[in-house]
Amino acid sequence: MSATKTSILTLLSAVAVASCSSGTNTTTTMGSAGSGTMGGGGADTTTMSVGGSNTAATETDAREVANCAESRTQLRPDEPSGLGFSVADAQGQLGAEWNAIANWEQPIGAVSQPASGEVRLVLSLDRVAEDPVLVEGSGESDACSRHVEFNLTALVTTLDGALSELVALKVRAYSASDMQLEATLSVAELVGSYTISHREEDMEVAELVFLATVGGTSWTGQILGIFTARSASDASAPSTSQPILRW
Repeated sequence: MSATKTSILTLLSAVAVASCSSGTNTTTTMGSAGSGTMGGGGADTTTMSVGGSNTAATETDAREVANCAESRTQLRPDEPSGLGFSVADAQGQLGAEWNAIANWEQPIGAVSQPASGEVRLVLSLDRVAEDPVLVEGSGESDACSRHVEFNLTALVTTLDGALSELVALKVRAYSASDMQLEATLSVAELVGSYTISHREEDMEVAELVFLATVGGTSWTGQILGIFTARSASDASAPSTSQPILRW
């Protein structure tokens, strides 16, 4: 098992333990993702999915839960990171475009369009890496492992027109070919035709979170809908997530 996938397993385990101790009911499941590659098909890989009324978990959440003590060192794109690769090496592996056949899903308790069906998802990447750093963390969790981190401007598109979103994509590279991608999309600012709302008036879906794992020439991932309470009096209620698109 790669260091990145171990990190994700530990990440979600840490969230589950923390939720149990605070009385939150959290369930973590492991699902088989469809195939996706740079430019087309490829071998299936496994991704972690958080569904139902689960607490939303991302790589960022995991590092906070693990209480990682971090130091950040700025890097030039072509500068060796000390991990055996540079930012430029990671960008070379990412290339300019990734695509996959994805499946729309209807979250429980929500109304969305599209609610189901198969669609081609395309991720187009800018070539300029912003704020590249070497992150060195100390802590008991694998979520604190050393990695290179940088930001890219990316376009997330589905060929049915539901998504056509320019996002700030955070890249965490554990090797030149093993990376985690993460971005947040505001539902209110979506350019595509995708719509989602919660059936209960006191709940809303304000954000979508794009999460993907890149391993070699294959990638898997999902876009999660983040459900939160509308009322300020319910602000302490934990956010929950459900997948709206998987690949």
